[in-house]
Amino acid sequence: MKKLFRSLAWIAGVLLAIVVVLGVAGSIVAARFAPGDDQDLEVWLKTVETGELVETLAAPGLVEAVTEVEISARVSARILDIPHGEGKQVTAGDTASDSPIPPSILIELDASDLRAQLDAAQKRRDSLIATTAVDRARIRGLQASRKSALTTLDDARSDLERQTQLLESGDVSAMVLEDARQAFASAEAAAASAEANLQAAELGLEVTGFNIASSEAEIQRLRENLAYTTITSPIDGIVTRVNVEAGEIAVTGTMNNPGTVLIEVADLSGLVVTARVDESDIIRAKEGQPAKIYIAAYPDQVFDGIVERVALATSTQTAAGRGSTGSAYFETRIRLNELPDPIRTGLSASVEIEAAKYHDVLLVPNQSVMSVPIESLPTVEDGDDEQDGEDAVPATYNVGSRTTALAVYAVRDGKATLVPVEIGASDENNTVITAGLEVGDTVISGPFASLSQLAKDLKVRVTRRDGKTIDAEESSSDAVDKGKGGGNDDDAQ
Repeated sequence: MKKLFRSLAWIAGVLLAIVVVLGVAGSIVAARFAPGDDQDLEVWLKTVETGELVETLAAPGLVEAVTEVEISARVSARILDIPHGEGKQVTAGDTASDSPIPPSILIELDASDLRAQLDAAQKRRDSLIATTAVDRARIRGLQASRKSALTTLDDARSDLERQTQLLESGDVSAMVLEDARQAFASAEAAAASAEANLQAAELGLEVTGFNIASSEAEIQRLRENLAYTTITSPIDGIVTRVNVEAGEIAVTGTMNNPGTVLIEVADLSGLVVTARVDESDIIRAKEGQPAKIYIAAYPDQVFDGIVERVALATSTQTAAGRGSTGSAYFETRIRLNELPDPIRTGLSASVEIEAAKYHDVLLVPNQSVMSVPIESLPTVEDGDDEQDGEDAVPATYNVGSRTTALAVYAVRDGKATLVPVEIGASDENNTVITAGLEVGDTVISGPFASLSQLAKDLKVRVTRRDGKTIDAEESSSDAVDKGKGGGNDDDAQ
């Protein structure tokens, strides 16, 4: 038990020492970055200027060929040869020109089975055609038999009528009339049989005609399948992928089961980036907008492009057309104005589409605009002098039910002063100010460590203005209130 108490006491001592060390370190860090009573906070100023701002929307994408074709087999057969490998130039040919150009052969399939089937189908058709000649000769014989039977029937009918009249006059006996009746019945049956035989033969000939037509269709199908054993390029381009080797079986697809993609051909005369634009940005994407394209494989190059097509529905490549973050995206096609060297497809890329361009607008660095509590803003009632009145929240500034507002820090009499602003669009560096500032005003733009410590009425010391270092005398409040000129944005970020 004593050992347990000693262990607990030792652990408590170690924890206490750690807390003390952390407290001392925190005090040192706070003292390092926070201004003391005798040291003002160092700040940089940026003069508010008018300029141009380009608002962009960013999206990831994939580099693809303008036209890319995946080629599958139309018939199932063994692959004999693949004449053109990856990287080879192929053509769709031009058979209509004065000097016909044949299409490039991509894959040769074994056609021996199809040739045998075609030969058998042709023999079946020829046999049926020969059968029709026999059927027609038989029909001619049956037609003659029917004609003879009808003549016999007419004679028997005439004899029956004559014998009936003779019986009424008493010139013949009843037995003679009965014989005439039996002869007529026999002739009538023979005529009916001849008619039935003729009709059956004619129907048989018609069926044979249908079988011949079916054989012709089968022959046509086999001829087409035989042509499919030579797979040619449907476009002019380059073979970008070969997924099979000679000796493998090319598998055809079904309605619900696509066939094996044997080879891919791409038209690399132009490249596009298929970008996935988030649903929150898609309303700003329009056809014809310029874009900047950044391809990971070419880190030192930026490519110009133009938006060619904006999808009207979400992509179906992921579940419900949603990205990994769960938000829906729309595929937007951007064509490159220039091609990288060497040309590659399937590369990852990112795009910045120029959604809008603003001219002659007030600009301040992005980091100068801060979200501050509403109660920290000066008000007309709080203003004790004319200077406070300048920066007070105007009566038209509608904060509504918000608890925070946007503001920038200016320098007045060597102190940080909050100025409420309203903003518009922004880019990577600057934000448009729509209300609250005028051309020539100055705002605090850095450094970053100082921005995080700014507070209302905090004493500050200006060390840089518009990217230029200033000396101690110029850093006084009088110097701060002087210049209205512009400067270099690069150092003010």
